[in-house]
Amino acid sequence: MPWLGGGPVSPARTDSDDAFEDDELSLEGLDDEDDLEDEDGEWGPDDDGAFEDDEASEDDWDTEVEAEYEDDELDEYAPREVAQTLSLGLVSMAPLVLAYEVTLALDGAGGARSVAEAILSLPLRPLSPDATPIVRRAGLVVVLVLALVVSARRTEALARRVGGVVLEGAVFALLLGPLLAFTAASVEPLVGPLVGGTGPGAAQAHTDFARIATAAGGAAYEEVLFRVLLLSLAFVVARWLLGRWVEGERAATALAVLAGSTLSAVAFAALHVDRCVAWLGAGGEPFDPAAFAWRTAAGLAFAGIVLWRGVGVAAWAHALFNLARILGWS
Repeated sequence: MPWLGGGPVSPARTDSDDAFEDDELSLEGLDDEDDLEDEDGEWGPDDDGAFEDDEASEDDWDTEVEAEYEDDELDEYAPREVAQTLSLGLVSMAPLVLAYEVTLALDGAGGARSVAEAILSLPLRPLSPDATPIVRRAGLVVVLVLALVVSARRTEALARRVGGVVLEGAVFALLLGPLLAFTAASVEPLVGPLVGGTGPGAAQAHTDFARIATAAGGAAYEEVLFRVLLLSLAFVVARWLLGRWVEGERAATALAVLAGSTLSAVAFAALHVDRCVAWLGAGGEPFDPAAFAWRTAAGLAFAGIVLWRGVGVAAWAHALFNLARILGWS
């Protein structure tokens, strides 16, 4: 009977009720949040450190991935930048090359040729004398058309960019006069005074226009030969050699640039000396230490312009500087 003894009787206890009370007592016995986290087995001081390590490793991974991504972007961008700069430079040099070729065609065999153009034309020597200029000029047209196509596709406002190249060349031409005069004065105690008239202005041609066109167009060919082809080849070889001996990529690259620039500058000076160009059948000047040092300094200056601003700027600076010397402005 449920009411024996005159009062209500508590309901019967079950196993689940005992387990629930045990859980409540165990929860009340926890002193703080850390104990709760330890009790659950999901969180604790050691876990915090592990979590921070995971975050650090993720940050390191992100940094490495970002660095690799940037390197990939640079590797992909560098060839495009070189192609764009070279193509724009070739397009901007077109008037200089055109003036040179027109003058050479009008003067015929008696026209003064650039030593650099003669060297670049050596692969055509097996051809007949009549076919050589035709093939060379056809090749020039192909190269300039390709450069124009590449520049037009990758360069906005092409005419404005070409005008900027010419303007930069004019600025550098103005700076070259004082720079080379200072260089000549500095090395005078070692090599003697620079003889007046040394340089492009001393070259003889049939007319004033021919002298100007030959000096200006020859400057374009010299920049292609010495500052694009020879400097690049010397840089690649020096970089390969220095990579084995010099620690650090930046140091090896800087030394390779210096070696390539110096070699191209010395070769530029040497190919104005009669003994160095006799094998080409071209005329030169007798060796003079002051003139050789002056031209070497000029070659280093043009190499710096090519590396900094591109071959087009260097070609126009060279051409306008030659023009100024012919006219007696420097």
